[in-house]
Amino acid sequence: METKALIFAKEKHKGQTRSDGTPYINHPSRVANTVKEFTDNEEVIAAGYLHDTLEDTETTYEEIENEFTPLVAKIVKELTSDNASILSLCDQEFHLHAGKGAHSTSSLAKNLLHKNPNIKDNSLKKRLGKALYLSNKMSNMSIDALLVKLSDRLDNTKDLNGEEEPFRTEYAMETQYILDNIKRDDLAESHNVLISRIRSAIQSIV
Repeated sequence: METKALIFAKEKHKGQTRSDGTPYINHPSRVANTVKEFTDNEEVIAAGYLHDTLEDTETTYEEIENEFTPLVAKIVKELTSDNASILSLCDQEFHLHAGKGAHSTSSLAKNLLHKNPNIKDNSLKKRLGKALYLSNKMSNMSIDALLVKLSDRLDNTKDLNGEEEPFRTEYAMETQYILDNIKRDDLAESHNVLISRIRSAIQSIV
């Protein structure tokens, strides 16, 4: 199943590139390899290869379900962002970013504004909404999906040194907020290891 997932993802992401110009398939391949450090479950590994196909290609849920398994499709769907929900939260959190509470998104807003007082409203909205959306989503997704998501976030944070400002700092701060606000009591050692690796990757930035 792993080889099939790699071939499937490579075809679906054909022509797409990362911000550094490298083929996009390199990213899900690295994510899947990280997932393999912690599990030999072929369905979870396949989801690592496929995690961006619903969001960034024309692939359908039914296609993944038919080509692989219902569990693979379910995990990939869990890893797919709902852009409408994010946009709604962007506006909501932007207007409430000065709200009280040490663990509210307002702390992220204050940190972003401190680092970059000239940050544009749209950028601030995007970071606030996405951070809240992902912290909520990662607090409620399955443990298998969380393993893939943390592997995905780790790979993205490793790429930050090659990114320009202010994206680099904003993404790192968004990531820090997300990790600080994952609320669940079923984290496995694999999840904690990945969280620790991500924190180390952004430590010099934030």
